Parts: sequence; C-alpha cells; structure tokens
Amino acid sequence: WYRTVKVLCDKHNTYLEILKIDGAQLTDKALEYIDYCRQLKSVMIEFCTNMSGSNFHIFQNFNNLKELCLSKLTTVPLESFQLLFNGKHIFKNLILLKLGECHLIDNDCIRSIIKMCPRLIDFTCSWAYCLTDDSFNEIVIRCHHLRRLSLVGCHQIYGHILNDVPEKYFHDIEYLNFEQCNQIEDDILVKLYKRKKSLSIVNYYGTSVDDDDDEGNF
Repeated sequence: WYRTVKVLCDKHNTYLEILKIDGAQLTDKALEYIDYCRQLKSVMIEFCTNMSGSNFHIFQNFNNLKELCLSKLTTVPLESFQLLFNGKHIFKNLILLKLGECHLIDNDCIRSIIKMCPRLIDFTCSWAYCLTDDSFNEIVIRCHHLRRLSLVGCHQIYGHILNDVPEKYFHDIEYLNFEQCNQIEDDILVKLYKRKKSLSIVNYYGTSVDDDDDEGNF
C-alpha cells in the first residue's frame, strides 16, 4: 500500500489538495510520502490500524490545511496527538478537525488543540473517555468561531456550562452532538434549545431535541 501512496504522491505532489485514505493497510512510512504534498487542504485517514502516528507532525507542514480527519486509528497513542499539537505550529487555516474514536485523548491534549487551532468551526472528538468538564469548559469559552461540536461517548462531561449558552458563550453555535454522553442531563439540553430554537442538539439517545421536548418540560 505504501508503494501506491508513493506513486500517487510522486505524480501529484505539486497540486494534490484532497487526500482520503480509508481502511488501507498503511504504516507510518506512507506519511513520509504524503509530506511531499504541501498543497494539501483536506486530509482524511481512517481505519488504518497499522499506523502509530509517530510522524503526525508532518501535518504541520501543510500551511493550507483546512480539514483534518483522523478517525478509528486504534493503535495511535496519545503521544502522537501530543506531537501533532505540540505548540510548534499554529494551524491558522484549519476549520474542521475530526478525531473519531481516539480513546486516549485527554484534557491536556484538548487544551493544546484549542491553542493551536484558533479558527476551528467544526470539531469532533468521539469516545475520548478521559475528557472531563475541565476541557469541555475551555472549548465552550475559548473556541469563539465554533459552529459545530460533536463529543459522542464522552462519559465524564456534565456540561453545566451550557447554561450560559448562547448568552455568554458559543454565540454562533449551530449544532451540538452529545450522543452517548450519559452525564449530560436532558433538562440542560432542553433549556438550551428553548433559549436558541435555531440550534440543532442531539441528546444521549441520538435523537434531536425539539419542540415536543420543550412542551413536555415547560
């Protein structure tokens, strides 16, 4: 597989802008070839179970990067994500970041992401079991441009800061997904929906909070 990536990158490195790799048996070696594609604006790598992410820092070389999706990379340790957001590079153009089923991501890593990705509009971090309100609160307070947030399966987040949305924080938020976040009470989400009816909210059960919920609680 990495030879296929090498051929692709050798041929198209000067103008390749979008790269999607799904389920391939790639190792970290492939990223060395991808590093030559400095015009990349969108990168998606999913289900590459042989990848450790030891050279994730190469994504810092893509100055035009707008979208980065790293999902279901089950063998990637926390250290690789720390290396990616290590404070040496600000992703000034990155507006979409998806970290799906990255179980080991912790509060400190989220803080680094917030600092290094100041223009995020769409952020997904699912099944990150270590996340607590410490990092969630910082997302709400500091991610001023965020419009879409998905934190599926984060079992230690209670979300009381949502009581200050949208009056104090998250003025531009359009979509919140808290599916399988079993500590966030429905009442908090229903009251939030009542304050901002244009907001799409997904609750623990994966269903949208709507006017029926509103009428049933008030």
